[in-house]
Amino acid sequence: MISTKNQETDRVWGKRQGAKEYMNKPVDESGLVNMIRKVME
Repeated sequence: MISTKNQETDRVWGKRQGAKEYMNKPVDESGLVNMIRKVME
């Protein structure tokens, strides 16, 4: 999940909604690629 919200409660909410990972905007391109690789393992 990618969101503009950056509070820990937002991260917890996203995970409860089924997100495997949670990333804040603006997205770091290398971080996004690494996160995609991690989820696809």
